[in-house]
Amino acid sequence: ASIEVGSILEGRFTVQDLKIDDVKGEMTLRLVATGTNILNGSGQILRFKFDSFLPTEEVGSDYSTLEVNVEAMGTQCLLVDDIGSEVKLQPTCVYDLRWIATTANQYYLGAISPNPVKNGAIDVNFGVAFDGWTEIVIINTKGEVVKRVTTGQMRAGDYTVRVDVGDLPNGMYIITMASEHFRQKQEFVITR
Repeated sequence: ASIEVGSILEGRFTVQDLKIDDVKGEMTLRLVATGTNILNGSGQILRFKFDSFLPTEEVGSDYSTLEVNVEAMGTQCLLVDDIGSEVKLQPTCVYDLRWIATTANQYYLGAISPNPVKNGAIDVNFGVAFDGWTEIVIINTKGEVVKRVTTGQMRAGDYTVRVDVGDLPNGMYIITMASEHFRQKQEFVITR
């Protein structure tokens, strides 16, 4: 939160001894004249900037009310008219706001290289967008898992893994990747 002097006070008054108590929801300050200026007339005295969060569950109303109470401390010479000091926050389109994580990384399972496989190893290129559980397995045409490339927690990033497939017989295989909500598969053939 911050407070600035309004248009009627600019250049003539300064804000001093600003204290903001977020727990009580109170702000106190002193307005000090920069000379022999007199506070008179009508207009904007202060500008308040703050963040507000709407409730996340039904509370019976789509409005939140902020009340402003102004007290002149130590003097009876000041009368502040606070008519219209209630501020109503209009409802928004969403009621349950959530943080959304973004990343420059992306999920992907690249083409298997070489394909077809003539020697005993393949290179598997893949990307993990967010830290999380990731599993890559090789499946035969019967739907059986014949080799686990990786299983477990992985950090976000791009990877290349060399996988020995020399112990697998000739045939067609599917390599599948699952990481959080992401699923993708690639086919490759072993011919010797």
